[in-house]
Amino acid sequence: MSLLSRLALVRCLSSGPRSPPGPSAPVQPPLPISPLDPGTLQLDSSTISLFTSRLHSHIHRHPSTPWRYKGPDNTTWRHAGICIPLVTIDDDPSVLLTLRSAKLRRHGGEVSFPGGSQDPGDRDIVDTALRETEEEVGIPRVDVTVLGVLHPLPDRSHTILIHPVLCHVPTVSSVASLSPNATEVSEVFSVPLAHLLCGRDVRTEEFRGSSRVVPNWTVGGKRIWGLTAWVLQNLLQDIVAPGGTVACDAWMARTRTTSSGALTSSTPSSTSTTS
Repeated sequence: MSLLSRLALVRCLSSGPRSPPGPSAPVQPPLPISPLDPGTLQLDSSTISLFTSRLHSHIHRHPSTPWRYKGPDNTTWRHAGICIPLVTIDDDPSVLLTLRSAKLRRHGGEVSFPGGSQDPGDRDIVDTALRETEEEVGIPRVDVTVLGVLHPLPDRSHTILIHPVLCHVPTVSSVASLSPNATEVSEVFSVPLAHLLCGRDVRTEEFRGSSRVVPNWTVGGKRIWGLTAWVLQNLLQDIVAPGGTVACDAWMARTRTTSSGALTSSTPSSTSTTS
C-alpha cells in the first residue's frame, strides 16, 4: 500500500474542525482525478496548470480551519510565509528543502522550507515568502512562478500562522547553483516528489500529541517531520496526487538500479550528492 493510501485511512481522524463556508465563497466544481504514476510525473506547463487549478479548487471547496490562538489576551496572530519550491533536478520533479543552521535559536538543525516572519515592509504574505527564499537560498523572486497560497497552519505555540506558498522555479536545475545563506541555512537539498509519494523510508507520527497523523521521511540521514511534514502531506494529498498513486513498486525497482531518487544537496561552502 502506498503512503497516500495508508494516510487516507486515518485522515478522517486527523482532520481538524472546519468552519462553514462563507456566504460569498464561490462554488468550484471538483476536478477529475485519477491515480498518478510517479515515474511519469514531469513539471511541464500542463502539470503546473493542473496543480494551480487543484490548489484553487481545494481552497474554495475546503474552508480554512479556525485555529485557536493561544497567546496572551492582549495580542493576536503573527504571520509567516514559507515557499514550497517545485524544481526539476536530474530530470526528477522535486521539492527544495533547507536544513536550518544549528546556531539558530528557533528550530535550529531542523529541516524546513525557506521562509520566515512577515515584515512591515512586505506587501503581502507572498512577498514575505519570496523575500525570505531569496535571502536564504539565493533564488531571485523574478525566477519564481507563484501557483497559489495554501491554507495557513499554526506553529507549535499557536501564536504564529504559517502560510505555505506553492511555487515553481524552472530556472533551478542543480542545487549546486544555489547560494545558501550560512547565517540561516547549513544546507539546501532536493527530494524527488516520487520518493515522497512512494513512501520510502517513511514512518508516521501523532502530530503534537493529537489524533492528527502525519508522515515522517528520512532522506540522506535527515528527518522530515513536524510542520514541514504536515505541509508536504497536504501538498501530496491535495495537489500532486489527490487520486493516490500507482506503479510505486516499479518506480522503487528502477531507483534501486539507477541514481534516480538520490538526495542532491548544497552547503554554503561545498556541494555534494549522496545516495
